[in-house]
Parts: sequence; structure tokens; C-alpha cells
Amino acid sequence: MATKNEFMPKFAIHPGRMLLEEIKARHMSQVEFAERTDMTPKHLSEIINGKADITPEVAIAVEAATGGSASLWLKLQMQYDEVLARQKETESLKADSEVIGLFSYTKIRAIWPALPNTRKTEDRIVALRQLFCVSSLRLLVENIHNDKFTISPAFRTTGQTEDHEIDRYALAAWVQVGKLKAAKEILKEEYRSSELKKFSKQIPVLSAKSDISQAWIQIKEGLNACGVKIVLVPYLPRTYVNGAVYWEDDTPVIILNVKTSYWDTFIFTLLHEIGHILLHGKTYTSLSFDSTHTQIVSANQKEEKEADEFSLNTLINPNAFDGFVAGYQGGSESLRRFAQECPVDCGIVAARMAKRDVIGWAFCRQFRRQVQIG
Repeated sequence: MATKNEFMPKFAIHPGRMLLEEIKARHMSQVEFAERTDMTPKHLSEIINGKADITPEVAIAVEAATGGSASLWLKLQMQYDEVLARQKETESLKADSEVIGLFSYTKIRAIWPALPNTRKTEDRIVALRQLFCVSSLRLLVENIHNDKFTISPAFRTTGQTEDHEIDRYALAAWVQVGKLKAAKEILKEEYRSSELKKFSKQIPVLSAKSDISQAWIQIKEGLNACGVKIVLVPYLPRTYVNGAVYWEDDTPVIILNVKTSYWDTFIFTLLHEIGHILLHGKTYTSLSFDSTHTQIVSANQKEEKEADEFSLNTLINPNAFDGFVAGYQGGSESLRRFAQECPVDCGIVAARMAKRDVIGWAFCRQFRRQVQIG
């Protein structure tokens, strides 16, 4: 953008018009001047009529024939081009002002404070363009509608209600913030799938720690040692997203949501994304949504089910869980004892039982811990 003290003319004058005045001052025809500067009459005519630019080669030829500085002619061309570009930018800002209302600037700034605290529409447009690394918000909107500029188009929405419809613009912002945060992470280790397989088996044990913050530190350090990046991004309303996985070249990246949520959901989502990394490799990227919003359906059902199975089976041995459920006679003590024997967070066991309708969600709630990290 031009600075406030910088004068920018509203009308652009092509330097070809000034070149014509130079030719007339020397009482030459255009054909004669073209011959003297080794240009075709057609090329010279196009320059004079603003249909062709003054290139460095032309500027040097004009300098040799007239004595005028080649740098001056190139500067005039550059100024002309810049005025045209500024005029186009003004039109672009006007077009973007018509779509910026699709993005909740204040809420996006809450999860990415680097955005300037401004109410000016033009400043917000510029800031959002830089956040999304695009030259136009209108272009961004078009691509979001085509399921681009997010991590993956691997979901669809069905049976939506007004309350549960995904805000795709907020979702794109959540993903972009995750990518920007991940880009700042520097890993010392390259990705090793064998190490990730080993470490994934330790995550249930870490989930059972009484100090969630300490458990999170150990999880992050463990994943980083396997060559996996993991970042936390606060929740944006109406995204319903729990996590995501994608690849930076040969490095897998996990993004997890840290809204006021439950630790068991956090851990399940984490292992779900690890499942994608181990089972589906770098060709697969995914967004994982809150399972309570059933109208959000993955377009890749097979891969998502496989990732769910990986998470479930890693957290609790399925045979041991089936045996416990078969003999469960109610109460909280036996449930806590089973979680300690696994070992795994008690909320994970309780939530699994509630989903099977073995216990009610009201009873389950006492075992679930809320995430307080990030």
C-alpha cells in the first residue's frame, strides 16, 4: 500500500506519449526514429500508443539516440505500471470489502493475536490477506467454496441445522493458524514411524497422570522426538473441529483444538490423528470433528474408521474392555480400578462405557477431566 505521505496520481500516463514528444522535437517521423533505434515501426507505434512497454533494451536504444537517460525512461515505465497496479488494487479492496463480513475478524484475532487491533475495513482486509497468504479475499472465498485452502476436503455435511452448520471460513482460519504455528516449530529429529508406533503405546499411560499439564509436556516432547510436530490452536465457534493432520514435506503435523473440552476427547483425537499418520501416510490429510455433531460426515469413511479403531485399541485392550463390561455391576470403584489396571485415564473408560450405553452420560461426567493446557 502507498504510504499516507506518498503522492499517487489517479491517472496513468504511458511513457510512450513522452517518447512521441521527443521524436517530434527532433522533427522525425516515427518510421525514421524506428530505423535509427533498430525497432520495427509497428513496435514503436505500440509503445507510443501504450500497447507495449519500454523495456531495458528500448530504454538504452532511446538513450543512445536522444541522450536522455535510460534509467529515466525505465523509471517512467515503472511509475506508470505502479499507478495501474494501484488502481487495480483499489478495485480489489472494494471487491474484498464485500466479502470480509464472512470472516469473524475479532474471533480470528482471539486465536491469532498478531492480527492488528483495528476497526478499519481496509486494514482488516490487508491483515487477513497476509494471514491466509493470498492476494485477494474474494479469491480465498472462491477457493474455500471449492474445499481448498483448508487441510482436506475429506468431509461433507448432511442434515444441517442453523445451529450446527459448519462455518467454513472460521474453519479455514483455524487451519491456517495451525499451519503458521507449526511452521515456527523446529524439530531436531526426522520422522520415524517405528518410534511413533512405540510412543503411541505410552500415551494411554500418560493420559492417566494426575497432572494434565505435565502429561501434555511429555506427550509433546515424545512426539517431537519421533519427528512429529504437534500444535494447539484455540477453538473457533461453529467449526466443530477437534483436530487435524497434514504433512510438511516429510514431517507429519498434528493440530489439536483446545476449547474447554474433556481430556478423554483430547487423547482420543490425538491417537486418531496418529492413526492416520501410521496407517495412511503422507498422501492422507484429515480434519476430525466433534462426534456429537452427526451431520458432519467424512467422505473417506474407511480411513476414518481405521483411525478410530487404532485409537480405541491403543487406549484400551478391546478384549479386556469387553470382559470388564460383561462383568460390570455398577458403581464407580470397579470402573476406577479397571482404569488403573490398564492403565489409562478413568474418563476414557467411562466415556467408552457411556457410548455403549452401559452407563449414563450424567454418571460418566464425574470421571471426565477438562483440558487445561495451551
